[in-house]
Amino acid sequence: MFNVSVDYIIGKGELATLDKDLLKRIEDIEKLDEVTKQYLFFLIDNVIQNNKTKKAFNK
Repeated sequence: MFNVSVDYIIGKGELATLDKDLLKRIEDIEKLDEVTKQYLFFLIDNVIQNNKTKKAFNK
């Protein structure tokens, strides 16, 4: 129904520490059409990968 774990409901686990604004964005993304979601995930994945690459080369 809510697609969350018991850990999340009782405030434990990784997702329990996400702020409300981030959770709202995730909920909003879930409501988008599939093509738009895939495009958005492509952009997010590329930004994350770019950030990881920068961190790796700055060590």
